[in-house]
Amino acid sequence: MRAKRSAPVPREFEAEQAFYSDLSLPGMYYARLVRSVVSAGTVDAVLPADLPDGYTLFTAADLSKRSDCAGVLDLGDTAVPVLASEVSYLGEPIAMLMGPDPVELGRLVKTIVIMMGGSRAGQGAAELVHREIVVGNDLLGDVGREGDVTVNGFYRISLKSAVCPECAGAMAAWKDNTLTIFAATEWPQQLRKALAGVFGIPGSKITIKETLVTEENSNALWQTTVLASQAALAARVVGKPVQLALDRAEHDVYVRRGMYVTVSHKTVAARDGALRSMAVKISVNSGAYNPFSGEILDRLVIAAAGAYRPAKLRIRGTVYKTRMPPAGTCISLLDGDAFFAVENQIDKIARALNMTPMEVREKNLPPRVPPGVFDGRPAKAAPPKSLVFPFDFRLAYYHDVLTAVCAASDYKRKYSAYSFNVVTRQKEVYHSLAEPVRGIGLAAAFSGSGFFASRLFNFDRGVEVMQEHENSVFIRTQLPSRTIRGIWTAIASQVLEVSPDQVHFEDSGSPKNNDYSPGLLLNNSVVMTSLVRKCCKAIQKQRSKAPFPLRVRREITRAQRNVWDQENFSGTPFFSTASGAAVVEVDIDQYTNRGNVSNIWLSIDCGAIYTAREIEKTVRRAVQSVLYNIAPHVVLGVSALHVAFVPSENEAQQIGNLIYKIVPAAWNAAMSQAFYPAESPEPAVRQKEGAP
Repeated sequence: MRAKRSAPVPREFEAEQAFYSDLSLPGMYYARLVRSVVSAGTVDAVLPADLPDGYTLFTAADLSKRSDCAGVLDLGDTAVPVLASEVSYLGEPIAMLMGPDPVELGRLVKTIVIMMGGSRAGQGAAELVHREIVVGNDLLGDVGREGDVTVNGFYRISLKSAVCPECAGAMAAWKDNTLTIFAATEWPQQLRKALAGVFGIPGSKITIKETLVTEENSNALWQTTVLASQAALAARVVGKPVQLALDRAEHDVYVRRGMYVTVSHKTVAARDGALRSMAVKISVNSGAYNPFSGEILDRLVIAAAGAYRPAKLRIRGTVYKTRMPPAGTCISLLDGDAFFAVENQIDKIARALNMTPMEVREKNLPPRVPPGVFDGRPAKAAPPKSLVFPFDFRLAYYHDVLTAVCAASDYKRKYSAYSFNVVTRQKEVYHSLAEPVRGIGLAAAFSGSGFFASRLFNFDRGVEVMQEHENSVFIRTQLPSRTIRGIWTAIASQVLEVSPDQVHFEDSGSPKNNDYSPGLLLNNSVVMTSLVRKCCKAIQKQRSKAPFPLRVRREITRAQRNVWDQENFSGTPFFSTASGAAVVEVDIDQYTNRGNVSNIWLSIDCGAIYTAREIEKTVRRAVQSVLYNIAPHVVLGVSALHVAFVPSENEAQQIGNLIYKIVPAAWNAAMSQAFYPAESPEPAVRQKEGAP
């Protein structure tokens, strides 16, 4: 008897095999945004020049007169205007120009005159979110001892997401009161909900056609929702399908840029390298608004001390709302700023103490314990009410990746040799400019999957796998991206020994919460992949004992998330954690003072590896993307990148994010060694009474 199945995958989840900007519908118009020329004020008027027939200007004032559009997008705890009448930042969309020729639109939009009034440009930044973590009392008052040093550091890094061939945008079409959206969205559920709220129609009347995503982590997570609403509004106004696409300059300024994060460290260290105290201050400029400000700050705070264990710790983090364009949300860059700061702080401490950075790291890592146990307690146990250190990370291989990358790169010997050369060069009056100056840098970081501290990760998730007969498998869950579906297909095919074309997907929706969060933002695809694998293994065991069809369901329950205590902001923040380390070797041309990367070594713990070749390709692409951010002139040769993976039977982890966290810090450390002398240590305490 054939088992009863739920409905097949809705057509709205069938990704178009094309970019949205390559699509065309009969009679399609194009739209361009008209942006504010000031950072604050009220829009008094938007005056067009003589517009040719077929071209329409639609302003925020026109929007306020319509009853079929609310005019404001509800993005959780953040409200974003579709078109603004009160300007919050320079370049905010205040009107749209629609017409049949995109080239003519580009010319006409430059002729529009904007009249502003009631400027409030003098208003400063406002605190949006704040969090503070303190371990120990009287942080810097009683920790200094004779011989201790204090090292101060101020760090700012502004990495952008990967350059995408296609700029952000969307295409919209109405038929009666039904809306179809074509967009490279990473969050279709939130897009549908937001559009339903704006236009006052049921979500069932909105079809989302997911077009090709040019690059994962393209930073258009929620901005695509805003652009889709603007395209839908334009289509409703002109009564034709409309494509709204940003140009390259707009995409770089209003979508691609990340958060402006500054991190300051004040660290007191003993002569043996042990960290006595660390005071960290994190300031985040989120721009005019960002729906994920709280998520971003929490991730930065958790990563602020890395995997190190100072005796006393204070972390103060604040997100500020300013009159800059809204910052994007890119998972690859989410907490990389915090790792960049702490890893370079460790290097500064090592120079001040005349130690190698590896020695300082080894001195301050938590004790090595076997997998499945942390701090002397089972890994799945609930956190104690009071922790000496607030965050637990299951980093079974953190020591291994550091040791492996140092051995592969000969880091300790090269670091000592290059440091000696720097000192020698400073003492010489004349030295050869033909000989390049060299430096080498080390950095390590972790990457968490399944962020329990997230405000969005607040409901149970589950996967159901059914095998109807020997050659037919169905996976039923909240459908992820096409890439993740491919991974799940490979797992089911391998474990259950079926052909990949016999693995099918069914969308379960979310019975408890229709606003489920994007896997990319929270890195939850690893969590769900783990559940798929567990389901398949369970069916594999049952096949010899029970007849087909076989069904198995696994889920992440609230009990499993009890390892994190949100109220006290302590415990284990991630479902699983990968770790990685990088060593970057640079040489400086003394004629141009330009640094070139001669070698990069990577050691990565990413759990089980299904396709080593594909994973290494992913790593190489991520490395090139990072280098393009920090050193666009650098072209890394194929033989200059050395990648090694720590053998592991743990669940597979996402590793592209690790590269963004370790390579920039290692690059900066290498450049610092090549260019700068050793730090002059500052006494951490007053000298003894009577001393000069």
